[in-house]
Amino acid sequence: MIDVTLVTCRAHPGLPEDDQLLLASLERRGIRHRVAIWDDPQVDWSESSVTLLRAAWDSHLNPPGFRAWLAGLGSQTHLLNTTSLVQWNFDKQYLVELREKGQNVVPTAILTCASEVAIAQALQQIAAVEIVVKPRFGADAHGVTRLPPEPEAIAAHFERFGANGGLLIQPFIPGVELERERSLVFIGGQFSHALYRNPFGSGPTRQTPDNVHAPTTEELSYCRELLGSLPRLAYARVDLIPFEARPALMELEIIDPSLFFAARPSAADALAAEVQTALESGG
Repeated sequence: MIDVTLVTCRAHPGLPEDDQLLLASLERRGIRHRVAIWDDPQVDWSESSVTLLRAAWDSHLNPPGFRAWLAGLGSQTHLLNTTSLVQWNFDKQYLVELREKGQNVVPTAILTCASEVAIAQALQQIAAVEIVVKPRFGADAHGVTRLPPEPEAIAAHFERFGANGGLLIQPFIPGVELERERSLVFIGGQFSHALYRNPFGSGPTRQTPDNVHAPTTEELSYCRELLGSLPRLAYARVDLIPFEARPALMELEIIDPSLFFAARPSAADALAAEVQTALESGG
């Protein structure tokens, strides 16, 4: 029996560089581990007590397949974070749900078809001079673009990227480039560290001391309230942007986000401790 399987994709068969720190932490704790590709039919998931999603970064290219894989895990293994939470977070409808529950979330409309009526209704909800359009099941900026709020442009984008569940429409927030989005990492519900995100399309997040973000009291309070409204998470990354003078949620990343271990190596050991706790509790 394997203690933990770390889930990746074909583009990163040995896990991304940042996660090598996590592998080292698991080894120091004597936790037997392997790395496996989520859609490899040869993998027997029941051989692993705990399964930890780390880099299934092509799941958005096959949403039905990924969701079926999640459902198929069933009672074979204990997934961190839990299967139900991953299924919920995979569908960006969760942003609308959180906003309806009173969380300060960047306004989001879901477009499930490209009819004139549906597009008009979505644009009425957003009412912005420039919008961001992205796939409902998406990751790694795939299919994300800025557009004028013109039905023809949205319909064309839907034809390219809307086949698997539709699109999200959000207002473009200048703060993404000016004040910058910031990612707050939590391990076991405890704040670990935060970094500023690079503006869209300008390269990966820099894990350097000059790019570390010191969260405000308001940002930390927001994150703790948000995470406190959900079942306990082994790990989470909360991506925030200042919007209308308050922190607003851009994304809640609880599937397999980069947790920026190079910026805070102790976070890798904290996540290894979460794995150990899951093992000691019976998976």
